[in-house]
Amino acid sequence: MTIISRLKKHGVSAIFWIALSFLSFLTFISYKAHTRAYDNWLWVEHAQQVNLEIEELTTLYLSTRTAWRNYLTAGNEIDLRIYEESIKAIPSKIASLESLTKDNMQQNERIKAVSLLLKQDISLIRGYMAQKKSGQYVDPAVPFAPGLNWEKFKYITEVVQDAEKKLLAERSQKFKNSTDRLARTLIAGSFASFVMLTLVFYFLNKEVRQRRAAQEALAESERHFRLVAEAEQAANKELESFSYTVSHDLRAPLRAINGFSRILNEDYADKLDDEGRRLLKVIRDNSNRMGSLIDDLLAFSRLGRKPVAAARIDMTALAEAVKEDLQNESKDRSMQIIIHPLPPALGDPVLIRQVWINLLANAIKFTGHAASACIEVGTIGNTEQQGSANHVYYVKDNGVGFDMRYYDKLFGIFHRLHRDDEFPGTGVGLAIVQRIVIRHNGRVWAEGVVDQGATFFFELPRGDGRE
Repeated sequence: MTIISRLKKHGVSAIFWIALSFLSFLTFISYKAHTRAYDNWLWVEHAQQVNLEIEELTTLYLSTRTAWRNYLTAGNEIDLRIYEESIKAIPSKIASLESLTKDNMQQNERIKAVSLLLKQDISLIRGYMAQKKSGQYVDPAVPFAPGLNWEKFKYITEVVQDAEKKLLAERSQKFKNSTDRLARTLIAGSFASFVMLTLVFYFLNKEVRQRRAAQEALAESERHFRLVAEAEQAANKELESFSYTVSHDLRAPLRAINGFSRILNEDYADKLDDEGRRLLKVIRDNSNRMGSLIDDLLAFSRLGRKPVAAARIDMTALAEAVKEDLQNESKDRSMQIIIHPLPPALGDPVLIRQVWINLLANAIKFTGHAASACIEVGTIGNTEQQGSANHVYYVKDNGVGFDMRYYDKLFGIFHRLHRDDEFPGTGVGLAIVQRIVIRHNGRVWAEGVVDQGATFFFELPRGDGRE
């Protein structure tokens, strides 16, 4: 099978992936070529820097010798100052050269030899200068006498510079070769990209024509469903309008709470103690959280059968956060909430948070008559060994429980198993729990004994990466 026939068979997607792969490869090759060229340029600059430092060191050394000679013969203070400044600058130049040549052992050894020569000369020069400053006689012929290291210094530095010039020539050629390869790569890549994009355009245009023909063939069938689609669209618009109205009405009091709490925080924060400011922050945080919850729940109702936004959930942290919020609301209660380590789940964090809120709030409410309320949160079964795709979580309490004969009404909306004067509520909380869990392809159930407590179970997909 030829390449063209394969392209015709697989269509635009094959062309697209071939073009994408080629462009990715071209980008990689261009990057490597650019990196190589840049590295070669750095080495060229390095060689130039070594030569520049050698020239500056030579100038400093000559300046030191000249100023020393002039001062010994004429006693000029300006020459003394030039001598002292040059002496101070030489060590830093030596250190810079040693650092620059540490990648080249031979050059580094030569620089160390230069350093030793300079130290010997400088030591000798300082001795003569000390004699001169103390008023002792110094033979004027000493500055011009042989035996100092100038010739050795000159020889070694010339060897260093010659070696660096050779390296500079080699590296300059490598840099030129790298830039030439980069240019050729870019030119060839641009041409190949043009060819690939032309093929993509050709097959894409062909695909569009084929799809247009198919759409025209289906046009007659679509007319039969147009009325249904228009009716559904009208219903969706009506639902959107209703959702907006409900959202506006529910958020209005939250905006008031948020607005007044913000004013209180801005204008009266300095009049509140630390606890007052903390409580004010709790009010604002919770009003914001409630606003988000309203938006999420309304979006959930509008989206209908649209898949939930699944993510990995740290169930222990989520349950602990809900526990802290609910305990702050029930500080007058004597109760113990135990949360065992929970495995992660896969689900919508906002909706699963509502499950924990409803179940824990339910347990707190129905343990209201207990002398010492105890609520336990955990997971059942060894799902790691069983290889289950779901984790099962539970919320257990020692409250009033319920009669299992009425279990079928437990999760029904607006159905209640206790009188409102004993335990106030709307009968919606458990219905919401069931709906959310079912939307996550899980299930929820419960067990209870009158006056001995109840346990609510729900299962969710695992969030630990296993299937």
